[in-house]
Amino acid sequence: MRKKLTPLPKLVKKLDELWSLKIRQRDNKCILCGGYVNDIKHLQAHHWIVTRNQSSKYRWDLRNGVSLCYGCHIHQVHSNPSVELINRLKELCILNKIATPDDIEEIINNRHELFKINRIFLEDKINEYK
Repeated sequence: MRKKLTPLPKLVKKLDELWSLKIRQRDNKCILCGGYVNDIKHLQAHHWIVTRNQSSKYRWDLRNGVSLCYGCHIHQVHSNPSVELINRLKELCILNKIATPDDIEEIINNRHELFKINRIFLEDKINEYK
C-alpha cells in the first residue's frame, strides 16, 4: 500500500515553522535591541528581505532571517519601516555573521526571481532543518 502524500500547504507550514525555529536558535537574542538572550520563545523570526509574495527562493534561506523581540518586530520593523532601519538590519546581519555583504546583494538582486516550489524541495529543506 502506498504512503499517503502530505499536502503541499502542510509542508510549507512545517518548513515555515522549522525555518523560524532555526533562526531563533541561531541568533538567541533580538538582533535590534539585544534583549531576550537565551529565551527564544519570546523571539520572532523576521525576513529582512520580504519574500512571501515575491520569490520563494529566499523564503526559507537562513541568511534572509533575523530574530526580533515582539516590540522591535511590530513597533519598529512593521510599524515604522524605513531605509535607515533596513540598512541597520543589513549591518547587524553582517556584524552577527548571519550574512555576508555578497549574500545580501544576492538576495536583494534576485528576490523577484521565479522559483517553483515542489514536494522534493520542501521535503529536502524540512529534513535539512530537522
